[in-house]
Amino acid sequence: MIVKEHKPPDIIFKLEALLKRLSKYYNGGHEIEIQLAKYRAGYNGEMSLAYYLKQLPVKEYVIIHDLRLCHQSTCFQIDTVILHKNFILILEVKNISGDIYIDTTYNQMTRTLNGTTEVFPDPILQSSNQRKNLERWLMGNKCPAIPIENLVVFTNPNTYIKNSPQDQSVFRRLVRSPKLLFYIQDYSKSYQTPIFTPKQLSKWSNFLVKNHSPKSYDVLKQFNVSQTEILTGVYCVHCQQVSTYDLTPLIKTPPSPPDKPAPLSSRKHNSLLPHTHKRIP
Repeated sequence: MIVKEHKPPDIIFKLEALLKRLSKYYNGGHEIEIQLAKYRAGYNGEMSLAYYLKQLPVKEYVIIHDLRLCHQSTCFQIDTVILHKNFILILEVKNISGDIYIDTTYNQMTRTLNGTTEVFPDPILQSSNQRKNLERWLMGNKCPAIPIENLVVFTNPNTYIKNSPQDQSVFRRLVRSPKLLFYIQDYSKSYQTPIFTPKQLSKWSNFLVKNHSPKSYDVLKQFNVSQTEILTGVYCVHCQQVSTYDLTPLIKTPPSPPDKPAPLSSRKHNSLLPHTHKRIP
């Protein structure tokens, strides 16, 4: 059962709106386009999991997408949380193409695509930190102690994972989306002791959603955009241009009000008029 659906993050709409109104004198437009593409890819990757997650028994599993919780001064975001009466599973979803290698020694992930190599944070370490944060959050809210597992799910079929299967630190925490259900099935076999009753499972899933704290994005501050670099006016969806409308003529000479319709009481309906019938010889 899904208690919190996937929705596009607000940052996508804000970046789309910002790109439409950037002045030609702003030099950081390309970086904004790159960040927008990353957010779109992340959202599309999470959406692609729906096919597999829908195959889970709805009476046994509760699914929460895009959950952000705060504990004391720390906030953390989880792509997907799956609750079962015996365990909780955290999913960190990655929609990345290219050749991927995860270095757990230096806690980094490298991606090589079209001859260019980029460095990203270690997603397995990121997922493990999310698990620890969720454990502290649940403990702080007096939740019964329950096992929590974490996985990194790669959804892009064009991802080539270069780590050796012998690398157990990666092998145990990294999975492609088609194999996700097998991992979940293994967890359900490993954890046989019920922690939640059905009522508690519903209670804690609703409590998690109730405490969801969406992140607020100030895209102007994030990309150092000043007000003078924003085009004002009305955006036309047809020509995709921003125009500034001058309403001065209407203010100086307002249009005449329309004629008032006649009162209903003075109107005569044809059905109320007397009818005369002519006899046809």
